[in-house]
Amino acid sequence: MARDRSELARDLLRGARLRCTSQRVQVLACLSGMTGHFGAEEALAAVNMLPRPPVSRATLYRLLNDLEQQGILRRVLLSENCSRYEFVGPQDRHCHLVCASCGRVEEVRSTVLDQELRHLGEKYGFSPDRASLEVTVASCNECERQRARELTNGD
Repeated sequence: MARDRSELARDLLRGARLRCTSQRVQVLACLSGMTGHFGAEEALAAVNMLPRPPVSRATLYRLLNDLEQQGILRRVLLSENCSRYEFVGPQDRHCHLVCASCGRVEEVRSTVLDQELRHLGEKYGFSPDRASLEVTVASCNECERQRARELTNGD
């Protein structure tokens, strides 16, 4: 594990006023190397591949919750039974388009969305520092093409 990721983990934990234990540093350093959206079980598997004492499932879930509460991670509910996590940057606002057929997720960044969130915050007396929006669509273009091929071949 790269020293810079361990230092980043320590800095994030200290900044969030969370205890900076070796196990938390180990977990957060590993998570910081993961890209995109990851599930708790994927995170547990990645962490426990390291040549260190294993991390329990309960410890990982508690830390994920703590990191989410502190705004370091965002939990993204991609379907009824599927929570994923992603790191949150200082000005990282985006929404997720989720295909209900195949589960594909597309991140969408939009200045129009940012402006609307600021407008809604002002209108209702809030100052949003982060936002989460997931839009589930019936099916993505690839699923629609696949369905059309199946209908064509079924005739």
